[in-house]
Amino acid sequence: MAATLTEVAKRAEVALSTASRAFGEPGRLGAETLRKVLAAAEELGYDPGRARRTESAPRGATVAVVVPDIANPVFGAFVKAAQGEGWRREQAVVLADTSFDRDRERDMIARLRDRADGIVVCSSRLDADELPVLCGRTPAVLVNREVTGIDCVLADATDGLRQTVDYLVALGHRHLAYVQGSARSWSNTHRLAIVTALAEQAGCASTCWETRRRR
Repeated sequence: MAATLTEVAKRAEVALSTASRAFGEPGRLGAETLRKVLAAAEELGYDPGRARRTESAPRGATVAVVVPDIANPVFGAFVKAAQGEGWRREQAVVLADTSFDRDRERDMIARLRDRADGIVVCSSRLDADELPVLCGRTPAVLVNREVTGIDCVLADATDGLRQTVDYLVALGHRHLAYVQGSARSWSNTHRLAIVTALAEQAGCASTCWETRRRR
């Protein structure tokens, strides 16, 4: 499998957006950062030209978007934006709602991969080793989930969580509680690890509480 931009960013130890700028807007990066990204790309054999050809669906293409819950305002807004971009590119955007059901998500991806020119999977609950196999040769992007071998779009939660912990510590709090969502959520696990590390750095004790969901 060809190297992805996500793997280049990891090797260079930079954000995915920074790695992207190295090939699209190199003038916005410092010389050392640019050197690291280009060196990582060369080591991994990353070809930005091939990546653009693979990842850019043509006009008239069909792009499938798989979400866990369309009633969630976050995913609703995402789908609306995707449909707007699809209209601009003269592409059809097909929606699949998995209702947080792993079996349904697995089935939807398997059904759509051979019918769509590209697939976007949001907040997948599937195991990391399953997703590359399920997506097969269909160009895929993961949103709010990181898996080696598949390009992904992630929100950087570190800075916001750092500000939150710093604020609570400044108020004199020394025992912090984190109320988490689904334990199966990659983003939740990611945020929990960040909060725990930040609390330890600040010399605070931390507790994790899990909310109960119907699914």
